[in-house]
Amino acid sequence: MPDQPAQQSRFPANRIFNLAGALMGGLLMVIGIAICAAASEKGIDAAREFILGLYMVGFGAFAVATECVYLPNVVKYMLILDSYLGKGCFFIFWGFLMWGKKPEWIIASLIFLGAGVCFICGSFAVSSPPVYLCGERPADAKPGAPPRAPENSRPAPPGDPVWPPA
Repeated sequence: MPDQPAQQSRFPANRIFNLAGALMGGLLMVIGIAICAAASEKGIDAAREFILGLYMVGFGAFAVATECVYLPNVVKYMLILDSYLGKGCFFIFWGFLMWGKKPEWIIASLIFLGAGVCFICGSFAVSSPPVYLCGERPADAKPGAPPRAPENSRPAPPGDPVWPPA
């Protein structure tokens, strides 16, 4: 029984958001490919859908990349995408863009809208900046900034009796 809280604290909310963000980026790429494939069958009249599909593939790959590795230019020039609030707005934007007449696109857009709302709510629940699937966040892009403190040396969140992790 004493090992149970230690195991739960090894998988913090940051990792859940990382996995969810990578999953949503992958889903964005798959939906983009499906839109491109459906548009290519309709001919030149569906050029708008094809371009939207290409954008979705590109930004889906970007979303997966921002979950996996530290990209200093993203932190420096697009700071909003380096926060859970920004990622939530990003997914809500794509959810509204893919809204269509077909039920499968409506379901997909509702998934993105729901994930965006979850990321925005999570921005209020998680106090530390996002981490990455490939490791901890290095020092921010600002020169001379101290590196981020390790997970087990941070102060306990309010009301959490099992902090720091073992």
